[in-house]
Amino acid sequence: YVYVCLIQGETVDHFGIVRAYDVVTERKGSFCFMYNPLFKELPGARDHAEELHLSDLSLSPLCDGVITTDVTHTVVAVARGNCTFSEKALTVQDAGGAAVLIISRTALQQPVANSSGQYNAINITVALMLQSDFHDLKSIGRNLRLQLYGYPLPRYDYSMIIMWLIAVGTVAMGGYWSGVVKHKQSLQKSQKKPQRADGSTVTDQTEDTGDTVDVTPCAGVVFVVIMCVMLLALYFFYQYLVYVIIGLFALASAMALYACLKVVMLKIPGLGRCSIPKNRLLENGLEIRRLVLAVLCIGAATWWLVERNKSYAWTLQDILGVVFCINILKTIRLKSLKTCTIILALLFFYDVFFVFITPLFLPLPMVLRLPRLSKSPVTQCLLPYSMLGFGDIVIPAYGVGLVVTFLALILMSLAQPALLYIVPCTLLPTYLIAWRRGEFLHLWSGQEVMKDVTTNDSVTSTQVSGDIVTQTNDDIATQASEDNVTVSSVQDHSDVTLHEDVTNNDRHQLLTQT
Repeated sequence: YVYVCLIQGETVDHFGIVRAYDVVTERKGSFCFMYNPLFKELPGARDHAEELHLSDLSLSPLCDGVITTDVTHTVVAVARGNCTFSEKALTVQDAGGAAVLIISRTALQQPVANSSGQYNAINITVALMLQSDFHDLKSIGRNLRLQLYGYPLPRYDYSMIIMWLIAVGTVAMGGYWSGVVKHKQSLQKSQKKPQRADGSTVTDQTEDTGDTVDVTPCAGVVFVVIMCVMLLALYFFYQYLVYVIIGLFALASAMALYACLKVVMLKIPGLGRCSIPKNRLLENGLEIRRLVLAVLCIGAATWWLVERNKSYAWTLQDILGVVFCINILKTIRLKSLKTCTIILALLFFYDVFFVFITPLFLPLPMVLRLPRLSKSPVTQCLLPYSMLGFGDIVIPAYGVGLVVTFLALILMSLAQPALLYIVPCTLLPTYLIAWRRGEFLHLWSGQEVMKDVTTNDSVTSTQVSGDIVTQTNDDIATQASEDNVTVSSVQDHSDVTLHEDVTNNDRHQLLTQT
């Protein structure tokens, strides 16, 4: 990867602007192109650029070496293909042209020569322009005057700061929610909920612990393999699978938006609890407020689905993307440092490799997009957005690692695999802190280390097949007597009565809370 960066650094892409002006209608416009200064350097400002006429030969690749029209001191537009850039440039130069504008139907590419001798032989501007931009240029009018000048691509953009705040804020909210859900689930295991007459459990309607998924090392490996296969499939069958990915994102984001807003809705008093009565389709009935919220969330996702190509659609995509990431962070759990290390190591190499082909999938919605805040014409017409993939957030993104990523982006002026920097900045501090605290082995294996707040002593419980093997009754009684703590005096805030069938784990949890 370092080798690739060094090679890329020797041939930095140079962008330029062609300003078209119709002397009759006075219409004007600016368009992007890519050029190679090794042929001829362009002036750095429009004030120093010469006005030239346009000779449109874009229907011909100009590979026969013959030009039958007068192109003296003009910008000659030719079609791409069938021969090298140097051959086209030499033909235009021999005919007296001032610049050759090669029209490409595909992505932009810096025109290069086959040898250093060709650079010395050619002294006119050699540039490459997209066909769609060239059509827009010609639509300005028939009496065009063109000015070609170089415009350096800004090395940084202030949108990076906003992107960092969004990413780190998303991780903070998702992590906090995950901790709250974990805490509530622990309390539910250690407490007895009051029961109704029919034996069902009384639950607090204002709480929502949600479902969680514990990821094992094997499941993590399978997940990364599926990601690789999916990206390769997108590379070869993009025109078919792109709509599947877009549809899945719309569905997943609607569900995530409902999960996030439901928690807020349950906390707001006065919304009422009117419900649809129980029936054959709804065994437990359905609250009207939940139904309304579900319709609104589906409507928001559908709105983005329909309007996703509009200029304002990035705001909808970012909102849906943030709630999607928050819900993933709340739901997915890596219960040991070993699992984290395996998955992050695989994703480290995955991101380094696939960062070079994922720019081909820009229409896909799995990124946060922010308009660039710089005033550069190049960024406005060619690279209008700063982007950060969802995978760099839900892995999760680490604030320092993301800063290092942005610094590398600025210094190298090249798309960066964010996980190349985020993974070390996430794992290494975790290793160091766990080692200094003497908890590395517990963290690596996923053991739960619980501290008695009255004695600050640690009690370790090992998870085996989903059960917690804890101390015996005698051990707990001895611990309680040493700390002058009586288990029978413990009573939670909701005045739940202890029963005779309290398990060893329940008593241990109550002792820990005391």
